[in-house]
Amino acid sequence: MIDFAFFGCRGGAGHFMTAPDGSSINDCDREGIPTPEDLDASRLFLPYPEKVGEGRITYLPALNVTVMSWWNRVIDERSCVNSHILCRGEVSIGTMWNVFTYRFPDVAKLHQKPIIARTY
Repeated sequence: MIDFAFFGCRGGAGHFMTAPDGSSINDCDREGIPTPEDLDASRLFLPYPEKVGEGRITYLPALNVTVMSWWNRVIDERSCVNSHILCRGEVSIGTMWNVFTYRFPDVAKLHQKPIIARTY
């Protein structure tokens, strides 16, 4: 099972689920993580109305996965652009961001740490 993943824009328009090594994650159910359909512009994981730079962190006990999600315009200027980082276990906002910057440095350097609220 994957321990950390990123879902969002990488190098161009369009959202993709990727592992830290850059490979695509094609079977989220097998990996035990939410699917792209679960995440993209999700009213469960993202705050509404859409405000660039704001997001939520959610722990999913059934999957033992923490999801940190936020609105942004880093690569694509259109509305409804959002990014998500997924980590195995219940993880704090600070740890989540630190692991993101370490495991996805090429993507993280394009983002500013969002304002995050906790949801369950």
